[in-house]
Amino acid sequence: MWRRTIADLRHQCEELLCDVQRIVQDNLQRVRDQPAFTLNLPPAQNPWQRLAWDALDFVVQQWRLGFGEARHIMYLTRQEGFSSDQAYHYGDVFQRALIADALCDADLLLAGHLQPLIEREVGYLLDQRLSSGVGGWRYFPTVPELAPDADDLGQVMQVLLRSAHREAVVEYCEGPLAVLLRDNARPDGSFETWIVPATGRTAQQERQDAFNRSKWGAGPDNEVVANLLYALALYDPARFAETIQRGAAYLEGQQEVDGSWVSRWYDGPYYGTYVCLRLLATARPDSPSIEHAQNFLRQAQRADGGWGLAETSEALSTSLALLGLASVYKGDADDRERAERALDYLRGSQALDQGWLGVQFIRPRMNEPYISQTITHTYVLKAALAWYNIMSVLPVPDKAEELKPSWAL
Repeated sequence: MWRRTIADLRHQCEELLCDVQRIVQDNLQRVRDQPAFTLNLPPAQNPWQRLAWDALDFVVQQWRLGFGEARHIMYLTRQEGFSSDQAYHYGDVFQRALIADALCDADLLLAGHLQPLIEREVGYLLDQRLSSGVGGWRYFPTVPELAPDADDLGQVMQVLLRSAHREAVVEYCEGPLAVLLRDNARPDGSFETWIVPATGRTAQQERQDAFNRSKWGAGPDNEVVANLLYALALYDPARFAETIQRGAAYLEGQQEVDGSWVSRWYDGPYYGTYVCLRLLATARPDSPSIEHAQNFLRQAQRADGGWGLAETSEALSTSLALLGLASVYKGDADDRERAERALDYLRGSQALDQGWLGVQFIRPRMNEPYISQTITHTYVLKAALAWYNIMSVLPVPDKAEELKPSWAL
């Protein structure tokens, strides 16, 4: 008995060592493969842009390293029923799609200077697509028991559309999208997160469906529904009008009493509230749910100007809350003042290297939380650019100097 136990432990250690060596070699290869890139930023026009440039500088540094820090690594073993020989699996498709989306935001101010990075990320995302089954993308590409999902699909679609690769959406996204809306949609306007055909399944798809119900969790997820519907609104709002409106109505019905939305995959209420507000601002700008969510965000701001999940504020929740307010901003002076206080918090919480700490973003699955500095900086970048754009179009009063906003230089 002891000999078997020791032999099993030795085997597990050997597998772990192989996985660690594989991950290290992959990271080194990524660094070697990255082309040279020099970031030349113009002088910041106001504190919001200064904040954005600080965040962008960190993101570009991580791009040079192949975004190894942004990877989500999970330990999934044969003892748990998984069939892969490797125990450690990593995924970064969703993360790199988020990052590429933020780079698209920044590139609007940089006259195409970031195009080499964006094109490189688009190529990576397309290389990670599944070539069998319904196609699409799955969160951990090396886990056969994991089905492609609507969240990855929606986020990749957004990047492809924003980077002028609409033809890639037609070629690579129409197939999984058709299965999702045909076989995984529900009468209430929602749809499943996992994309698995209802009939004619392969043995692998049957296994994926079983794992959906037993391990990953079945049913619609608010934040996934909102993210995919937003992609449809960017793609073809007329063609998908009914799907978008029915899904938006579903999300209105899922709003919490306090005005927030619960996410199953993302920690805290701020990510889900942001993506739901972003969709409603696009599809139902007169929805009463918008003001209800705005009031939730307004009331949740802390005395230091930030937002957070624990007793202290942190950069990720603050950035997501700022994005939620920015997505539905209609000129409210109090919201401008809230944003300025949040700006002061974010500037004051920067470390000596001008960066921010990583914060848990994805809820723990099997006791393995996901924390990434790169993702935190990605959302700081998006939030700073969103409010830079808002502040840049505001008229500056020609009288009453005390009314001059604090961001004006």
